[in-house]
Order: sequence, then structure tokens, then C-alpha cells
Amino acid sequence: MMAFDTSIISLVIDDSRSSMTYPKTRDPVERPGDRVRYLLSSLARDKKAILLPAPVVSELLIYSEEKAMELFRHLHSKNIFRIAAFDTRAALEMARSAREKIKRDGSISGFHFEENISRNKIKVDYQIVAIALTQGAKAIYSQDRHLNNHSKRCGLEVRTITDIDLPPSDI
Repeated sequence: MMAFDTSIISLVIDDSRSSMTYPKTRDPVERPGDRVRYLLSSLARDKKAILLPAPVVSELLIYSEEKAMELFRHLHSKNIFRIAAFDTRAALEMARSAREKIKRDGSISGFHFEENISRNKIKVDYQIVAIALTQGAKAIYSQDRHLNNHSKRCGLEVRTITDIDLPPSDI
């Protein structure tokens, strides 16, 4: 199962982001929305499950309710789409990983103030990762550096927009 963060799945709704670049060259990533749509089609064709943690769904609905609902209907019709809630298992996983982070950094303040990231953002990122882990995701697609670092620490494979190919007709 593949989990998606808002930073990737939102490209299906609005791919006008021109700030995405290849890490080594800093060249712009071509047509990020087409890449994500192609990935979703490939996953649907191969009957691979797509997991959207509930906080991601919330962020998408804030961004564009109409377009998000259209995306949800499309994915749901393929019978591969699952929304997962932040439940008791995810709460326990989040607490475990937060304790490890606090222990590693030596204080609670290390958990709250990484690179001027708000405490709420950290909590949402930790919830997304905890949901992905407890639902059995093996990888997460995300452009969020903080979420990606935390995902790696927790054993999730991280994939970014540069790991997603353009549709074959465009290669």
C-alpha cells in the first residue's frame, strides 16, 4: 500500500506549482500533476491500494472542496482508495515516535521547535506517518522535508515527485 501526503496528491487538483525542482540540478520538475495522475493510473491498473490519511483529506478539502471530492470519487470508483482515521493504534504509534524524538534530542523543545516549524505542523506530520504505519503502508509520497525525515526514521520508504515518471507517451 502506498500512502500520499498532501504535497503530492494535491498536484492532481492543481499542478501549477513551478517551485518543484530536481535536488541535484535545481531544474524545474516538468508537469508534476501529469506525473501524479500517471502514478495513480498505474496503481489502479495494478490494483495497488492508495492510502490517504484523514489529515491529508482535510487539507485537500480546505484547498479545494469541489476538486477534492471529484478526485475522491474517481479514486473510490477504482476500488483501491482508502481513507484512514487517526485511531487508537495511530495515537500509540505517534506517541512512541514522539518519545523517541524527544529522547534523541534531549528535550521536549527539540520536538517543538525544529527549524521554526510550528508545533501543530509537527503534530499533523506525525499523525500522517503514524496512520500510514499502522495501516500497513510501505512507502509514502511526499515533498515535505520534515515529514520525509520523520517517515525515514520510522522505516517508511519515501518517494518524491522526482521518483514519479511522466506518462510513457511523453518520454
